[in-house]
Amino acid sequence: MRWTIHDTAQRRLAVVAQFTLPGVPFVYYGEEIGMDGGHDPDCRRPMIWDDRRWDKETLVFYKKIIGIRQSHAALRRGQLIVLGQKLEATPWFYSSHGQDR
Repeated sequence: MRWTIHDTAQRRLAVVAQFTLPGVPFVYYGEEIGMDGGHDPDCRRPMIWDDRRWDKETLVFYKKIIGIRQSHAALRRGQLIVLGQKLEATPWFYSSHGQDR
């Protein structure tokens, strides 16, 4: 995702959407450590195993969003309800599962 969305804040917003909207989030290997890539065949770079080259901030962010998803059933199995829109391009969502909201 790093090579298509260059802005860190926008990239993180995309990850938040991926982990909070319905469905199973898919993390392509290396995204969690900030690996670069590109169009095929550049998208198949070998995994970087040297943790000194990892983007530690990105890894901490992924761990946090994964923890949030795991701790709330509504984010894993909840029903998504669109509550309305404040602005044309800003929908408001609500997710619930039993008592978890």
